[in-house]
Amino acid sequence: MKNDEFDEVIDKALREKPDYFLQANFADRLTQRWEARTSRKNDLVEYVSILATVVLVLVIPGIVFYLINEDFVLTLKTMMSLHGSQILSLFFVLNFVLFADRVLLPWLFFRFRNQSEKPKTDLQ
Repeated sequence: MKNDEFDEVIDKALREKPDYFLQANFADRLTQRWEARTSRKNDLVEYVSILATVVLVLVIPGIVFYLINEDFVLTLKTMMSLHGSQILSLFFVLNFVLFADRVLLPWLFFRFRNQSEKPKTDLQ
C-alpha cells in the first residue's frame, strides 16, 4: 500500500462506528486484574525469599557446628531422630503460618476489598 491508500484506510476506520463497545469500568477492571497478578507474584517471591533465608540461617550454623564439634551435631541428630514428628509438626505449622501471613491473607484481603468496591453501573 502506498501512503495515500494507507491514510484513506485509517481515515475510514476512524470515521466508522465500532462494532463493539467497552464497558464503562473496563479500565478499572483491567487495572485490578493487573494489580492482583503482580501482588500475588510479589507475595510468592517474598515468601520464598524468607523461607530460603531461614533455611540458610539454619544450615550454615549447622555446617559450622559440624566442623567445629562433630559430637554435638551427632547428639543433636540423635535428639532430632527421637523427636522427629514433633519437630516436623512445628516446622509445618510455622511454615503454614508464614505462608498464610505472606501469601494467603494479602490475597484474600485484596479479593474481598475488590468485591466490596465494585462500581455501580447505570443499569443497577
